[in-house]
Amino acid sequence: MDQALFCAGVALTNKLEFLKWAREVKHCEWDEWTINMAAEYGNLEMLKYCFSNDCPYDEEEMCKRAVHGGHLNCVRFLFDKVKPSRDTEKEAAQQAACGGHVEILKYFVDTRKISDEVKSDCVAAAAKYGQLDCLKYLVEEAKVPLHDWEDIAWARYYEHPECANYLLEKGCPEPTEGQHAQVVALMKEFRRQSSQRTA
Repeated sequence: MDQALFCAGVALTNKLEFLKWAREVKHCEWDEWTINMAAEYGNLEMLKYCFSNDCPYDEEEMCKRAVHGGHLNCVRFLFDKVKPSRDTEKEAAQQAACGGHVEILKYFVDTRKISDEVKSDCVAAAAKYGQLDCLKYLVEEAKVPLHDWEDIAWARYYEHPECANYLLEKGCPEPTEGQHAQVVALMKEFRRQSSQRTA
């Protein structure tokens, strides 16, 4: 078995002592998948061990995995440790909104000071994925202005009436029938192109 793959599998056990054994006793090689698994499963001590022992990493991937798993403590550690790019930060904030991770979203707004543009993108992401708690946080606490009719169009397209209704109540512009038809046409074209690529 490939040593790096073995170490990634050991990281999946979420047991730091097993990873230490693989590295320190068996002297197994590792790669970025070890740290990705530690981030995904929220093992902060394993992340610290990986960093202190020079585990290779992919900045964007490990940060996204920590957000995807909803592990605020790991997100904080990673963003403080590697100082990721604004693009990685933007993707991670949007992923937090998509996944309904309000506390992580608060971290990006309050601590990382994401831009107003990224906050607006997070509103769209929360509407698309039906994350009402994230929408409420963004609108009521983060004070993101609602100015894009597409937010309601996406909430309706993906059948999240509670999000569409909330946005309407808070003053978001309602899409016209023509604008809603644009969103539907865009998604039909996207699905058509996707099916051609997989065929």
